[in-house]
Amino acid sequence: MERTKMYKIREVFRLLIDSKMSCREIAASLNIGKSTVNDVAKRIKNTELTYAEISTISDTDLLELLQMAQKNKSDKYNELAEQFPYFEKELKRTGVTIKLLWDEYKEKNPGGYGLSQFGYHFQLWRGTTKVSMVKNHKAGDKVYIDYAGKKLSIFDRETKQETFVEVFVATLPSTGYTYAEASLSQKKEELIKSTENALWYFEGVPNAIVPDCLKSAVTTACKYEPEINKSFKAFAKYYRSTVLPARPYSPTDKAAVESSVCRVYQNIFAKMRNKTFYSLAELNKEIFKHLEDYNNKPMQRIGLSRKQLFEQIEKNTLNPLPLDYYTPKTTRILTAGLNYHILLKEDNHYYSVPYKYSRKKVTVEFTDDDVEIMYENIRIASHKRSNQPNKYSTVKEHLSPNHKHYNSWSPEYFISKAEKIGSETVRVIKVTINNASHPEQGYKLCTGILNLATKYSNSKLEMASKKALSVDSYQYSFFKNILKNNQLDVEQLEMFETTPKIHKNIRGNVNKIAKGANNEQ
Repeated sequence: MERTKMYKIREVFRLLIDSKMSCREIAASLNIGKSTVNDVAKRIKNTELTYAEISTISDTDLLELLQMAQKNKSDKYNELAEQFPYFEKELKRTGVTIKLLWDEYKEKNPGGYGLSQFGYHFQLWRGTTKVSMVKNHKAGDKVYIDYAGKKLSIFDRETKQETFVEVFVATLPSTGYTYAEASLSQKKEELIKSTENALWYFEGVPNAIVPDCLKSAVTTACKYEPEINKSFKAFAKYYRSTVLPARPYSPTDKAAVESSVCRVYQNIFAKMRNKTFYSLAELNKEIFKHLEDYNNKPMQRIGLSRKQLFEQIEKNTLNPLPLDYYTPKTTRILTAGLNYHILLKEDNHYYSVPYKYSRKKVTVEFTDDDVEIMYENIRIASHKRSNQPNKYSTVKEHLSPNHKHYNSWSPEYFISKAEKIGSETVRVIKVTINNASHPEQGYKLCTGILNLATKYSNSKLEMASKKALSVDSYQYSFFKNILKNNQLDVEQLEMFETTPKIHKNIRGNVNKIAKGANNEQ
């Protein structure tokens, strides 16, 4: 069936009234069917209006006049028109088409209209500017989201400074059921939160989320293959929905939400125009109040409110909500180091992966509480997020078989070993651990230094430690060189060798033992 726009119907009026063209010539001129011109011509005769009078009438009023003209003409039409509200409601159900409704109509009314006239009268009643090719939205299929072009504002109570805020609008096009809220910006975090609030308001999830080409939802707008923002795509995936952006420069793709935005202006903005708000929460409280009034207001044509229509035909078609709200995740592509840890720069903290993924590129997703690490879409590690900089979160099972003994290492472990050698060595070990940029690096250096006591004796390592402290040098090579080349003070070395080591394993009066040893010298 050909498209018939309202401006063409007006042209039919003009040409029939002001020209001497035949119906066939008018149909050819406007590229519409002759039957349509004939039908309009008959209705013009019943209205008894001039073209000048018709020019001052809105499209809605003109359609009503056409309907009245048809009603006065035919009982058959009147019987059909009584079913129009029912047809409109049924069309929103999955799988229902005008052809199916016509089949049911003809079964009950064998002498009724044919399919073309049935569709024409019904679409004309619906008040659409495209009498055919109407986009019928199925219940539970899509939710359309957008931000209103106009903004609301809140004021600082003390400074009276005005801050403009965005107004988010979401609508289920099959029933017109609408959600709206104010937010501070259109950033992706705000968009995700507002969309989530809408889904919980609807108590279910449609099959697809249709945003306009918002930068926070669509990275690259394209008529055929738009690129979806990864964060918004992850949000939709969590709710088991998908993102279908409206095509750029295609107003019909977003007509439903734009219509809802206009109604939000009329039913919410206008009613709050003389009020002042001092917080976002206060503003949203007032928005929700008027939103409920709007959704519960009966629609003139079908006598049901948007909420009633939603509960009758759409609520049960939505997919169920998840158990919990979505927790936004940040994604990074990182490379695991040789020590099979990744560095999350946001925390300056290291998190382990199984050792076999060393040097592999991994996907890291993190929230405020958790860090998950994936390789080729398989989770290989999970950690609680830490805010301790330059520290390591290591899972024992991630360690290489050659490194698992490192897991038992700790500052206390090395200090306790140094106490068996002497106080100077304890000081060296503490400084070495504190100066290390990586715990494992410090532990290895401590192991090397302490092992020198086995080769050269505890007293010589104590002397080397004292010398290292005096020159502030703690490299392994420093200790090795002075011990290998015997660069120690002989008198002090003798003192270290004859003085008992003061540690917790000595029995009796420690001070007395030390004093006795010195007297013997």
